[in-house]
Amino acid sequence: MDGKLKNTWHGFWGWATRTDVLVSLAGALVGTGFFTWIAQQWTSLTGGNWPASIFYGVGFVCVIVLVGSFGLIAWRYFNPLPNTATEKPNAPEVQVASEKQFSADPEAEALDKQAYNEIVAFSVDYLLPACEAQIDLQNGILIKLCSSAEALRLACSGMRTHEGLAKFWNNFELLGRGLTESPGPIIKFEALIGCIFEIERSYKTYCDQVGLIVNGTKLDCKRDRDLRPLWEEWRVRHNALVAAYEPIKRDSRFGKLFRPARESHWGTTIEQQPDVFS
Repeated sequence: MDGKLKNTWHGFWGWATRTDVLVSLAGALVGTGFFTWIAQQWTSLTGGNWPASIFYGVGFVCVIVLVGSFGLIAWRYFNPLPNTATEKPNAPEVQVASEKQFSADPEAEALDKQAYNEIVAFSVDYLLPACEAQIDLQNGILIKLCSSAEALRLACSGMRTHEGLAKFWNNFELLGRGLTESPGPIIKFEALIGCIFEIERSYKTYCDQVGLIVNGTKLDCKRDRDLRPLWEEWRVRHNALVAAYEPIKRDSRFGKLFRPARESHWGTTIEQQPDVFS
């Protein structure tokens, strides 16, 4: 009970000491005093009675506040603020990089600088390359299947804006900006862990798009001469990612990535396939 009372009091005190609240209160008191004095001078109205004068003073202030409020509402109604937001139907919500995610020197702000450097190295050496290799593979498939440049552009755009892949793309792009853009890395430890956490849960779903793209076609990534190098590049980087993540998920320094007894969501390693081309 004491904690609730303290929280209530702190909340009320924080509201009551705001500058706009204090200015409004001071204006109401000054206005009441002024109109009370006017009413006191207007003897035919109040008969010199102070309680009546105060009543009229408060009433005048209320009327002025009410009229002023209606006036401001009407003015804003007929003079709306410009709408600067652009709506993109069926587009994934874009994560906005804020001061909570980025910093000029995130290593200095990290409580464990060694852990920060290790997770940065994992992301740069294993996570981003595996994701980029899978992106290259899917782009290569779309190039094979699309009959025109416009069709390819629309297909690539659709892959990025697909609702089911929003978490992958949002976090992959945020991680890329935070680690690879100059003067990088500038992404903070907590935001970095959050990106890896979300990418891990959406990576396999994104990789499974390959099967959906080629479904109903005769295209086989492992047997096509143009796609086989892209698939093999992804396979190698994927296996390296899976292996490198094992010590990460067993290290309690990495927050919610710490799951020593559970399998990761990256998927299993993939064996090399014989070179048989169609």
